[in-house]
Amino acid sequence: SGSTGVATVTGSDSQWNNSHSLYVGGGIAESGGTGALNLYDSGLVTVSNTTKLHSTGTIVLNGGSLTTGSFDNSEEGALNFHDGTLTVNGSGGVFNPGANNFTIDGNAADDAPELVIADTASATLSGVLKVGGSRRGALTVESGGVVSNTHDSFIGRNWGSTGIATVTGANSK
Repeated sequence: SGSTGVATVTGSDSQWNNSHSLYVGGGIAESGGTGALNLYDSGLVTVSNTTKLHSTGTIVLNGGSLTTGSFDNSEEGALNFHDGTLTVNGSGGVFNPGANNFTIDGNAADDAPELVIADTASATLSGVLKVGGSRRGALTVESGGVVSNTHDSFIGRNWGSTGIATVTGANSK
């Protein structure tokens, strides 16, 4: 603890490939110092295994993309998912947003965040799912991905918002 680390990936030709796991704001099992991962302007980070967001960590997706085998925010770090694409595509991978309710929605009118669950990865949400709550958002389930939730779901929740949900490919649900 007491340390601070920031990684920023920005620009269309900027890419960070991680062939194992990525821990933001801590280590394998515990929170640590303050960590931030910023993805802007088409910057891409790929993580083969798990992206773990600790309570002392922040991930900002604002025009960039994060592709990961699994996404674990069970410690409820700050996920600022305003624009860009978050893809969970590990075989048997899991998306855990850390909160009961999850909203895919841009901050500005031209933001277009998209969550992609693919390649037999799954997301099980225990609360409300909103795709395009006030502005725009998209959810894509493909190639055997599965998304389920136990409460209401909204696509284009409020007047003037746009939500797009696409389910495609064998065994996608």
